[in-house]
Amino acid sequence: MRKLRIVRVFIRLVVVLTILYLIKLFAGDIIHIRSIGMEGTIAEGDRIVISKIHTGARTPITPLEIPFSDWIIDSAAYSDGVQFAPNFLPKLYDPYYNQPVVFNQPTPNFNPIDRKPILTARIVGLPGDTVTINKMDVAASGKLLVEPQGIQWPYELKVQDKFQEKVIPQLGISSYIPSSKGTYEALMTKDQATMLMQISHVRYAKVKWKNELKNDSLALYGKNRWSLFNYGPIHIPREGEELEISTKNIETYRPILENHENVSVEVEDDKVFINGREATKYIFQQNYYFVLGDNRANTIDSRHFGPVPASHIIGQPMMILYSYRPNRESFLKSIRPDRSFLSVQ
Repeated sequence: MRKLRIVRVFIRLVVVLTILYLIKLFAGDIIHIRSIGMEGTIAEGDRIVISKIHTGARTPITPLEIPFSDWIIDSAAYSDGVQFAPNFLPKLYDPYYNQPVVFNQPTPNFNPIDRKPILTARIVGLPGDTVTINKMDVAASGKLLVEPQGIQWPYELKVQDKFQEKVIPQLGISSYIPSSKGTYEALMTKDQATMLMQISHVRYAKVKWKNELKNDSLALYGKNRWSLFNYGPIHIPREGEELEISTKNIETYRPILENHENVSVEVEDDKVFINGREATKYIFQQNYYFVLGDNRANTIDSRHFGPVPASHIIGQPMMILYSYRPNRESFLKSIRPDRSFLSVQ
């Protein structure tokens, strides 16, 4: 009888874990955020719940893995011995502007798509759009997008001698450094800047563009004349769209064609050759999205790696489950109870 009871408990445990794993694959998941790209909305150290139903769950590309291992270690323990092409279940609704998404970073490496680094950002360009960035303004096909709350900008803060530095973190500003006497460089929202201006001994808080135009740590995607806050226009390909290709725009679309459309591209004598044949047009095989992080001056997004292909989309963040400060020796001291069970907008 005891053996039978153990067998029953084991079978029930297997059934429960199987159901939970299927939910993890096709409905939702828990993701550990290790970047500051969405700081202001999602912070480094957050554990977020994502919905795969909203964006359409992607079927496993590398199905051989140890279940739930990515919940314990930095990345899932898997084998790439078996790989499938990405397919998607029906989505709850179509993507929309400013929608936060979780995706695999679309940069070329030897890892399968579903094993590339995971990033979060907002969609600002839908398939078929032409995106332009001019400082704080982001436009999609000529339409100026509404700025969501929590967007952080690079500010210069000028204060008087009697100013108390402790005021800065009290307003929720976590990224700031003194650049010179009486001057700070800080990443903050417009609302935080407004509150600072109402505090005595603050001379001004203004956006600083000059030294933030280029990110020397990573080359920008597209033409060399573009910069972080003066970017585009760039057209975002749509599935089935036939786009004219020439030597004038091939360097913009070459990474997309080679890395995500899986075709070879060569340029000879002012002519473009795709898969060895001269081409003046190309029909794209999937949708693409232009994404930006909320931490606009200190993030890696489509300005660096280009439009995100639909095959790389994982899901939509819905809630911050819990959070802890990275790089803290004491686990108890690192816990951030104020960042638990928060919805992501």
